[in-house]
Parts: sequence; structure tokens; C-alpha cells
Amino acid sequence: ASYRGAATISAIHVPPTGLYPGYYFEPMQDWLNNFTLDLGNGEQYKPYDPEAAQRIAEEARKSLGDMVPTDPAEIRKAIGYGWWKHDLEAAEKLMVKAGCTRNAAGKWVLPNGEVFKIALMAEGDTRPVMNRGAAMIVENWSE
Repeated sequence: ASYRGAATISAIHVPPTGLYPGYYFEPMQDWLNNFTLDLGNGEQYKPYDPEAAQRIAEEARKSLGDMVPTDPAEIRKAIGYGWWKHDLEAAEKLMVKAGCTRNAAGKWVLPNGEVFKIALMAEGDTRPVMNRGAAMIVENWSE
């Protein structure tokens, strides 16, 4: 399902469509909600955001009105179950915990002195929704 070309969201490796919700998403919700990262210094963090689809639906409803469901089960069916939090502070703590630092230009540097880099490949022009998603990931990582 999608609204004006927007894809469903999935915090795991499969889309929330077909039989996958029953096989993966519903059974994994407790695990995802309780999944915890150690940010260091005794700080624990839960990165999963089970309310992401609800917020997307609320935003889409502003322009699409009644076309967007209000029932949480229908929102999960149309949009997805949840997503990972966008939290730069937590991300920075994880990088520091891993021994990374920032150089004079503000770029992350690995413990061995190399600049932190990730190569991200997208499906290209034939899959514009996925390509936009990849571009958003790159923009987020540049932060």
C-alpha cells in the first residue's frame, strides 16, 4: 500500500504486506519494543518507534482526508508497524562508545584514524520511492 508514491515502512528486512505481518511483524512487536542498545555509561536506549506509522497517517490525513485510515490496525496494514527513531544524540553516543571521534571538519573518524564512510546503493530511477528512501538515509548519515 502507498499514498501518492510513499512506500510502507518496515523496521525489519521484509515489507509489512501479504502474509509477512502474521509471520514476522505481529510476533516481533514485543521484541522490537523491548530491543535495547547500550549507549555507554550505563545508559540504555530503545530505538524502535512503534508510533511512526500513526504519525505518518496523521500527516497524510492533512492532505488526503478520509482516504487515510484512523483505525490503528488499518494504519499498520496500509503504512506499516513502526520504524527506527531518528535520534542524533543517541547515534553520537554509540559512535563515541565505539571509539570514534570527530575531526576538525566535523567528520566522524574511526579508532584507526580513517574517516567513517558507508557506501549505500539504491535501486535507481526505476524505483523512485526506494531511491528517495536511500537519499534520505544518506542525508541522515551526513548529520
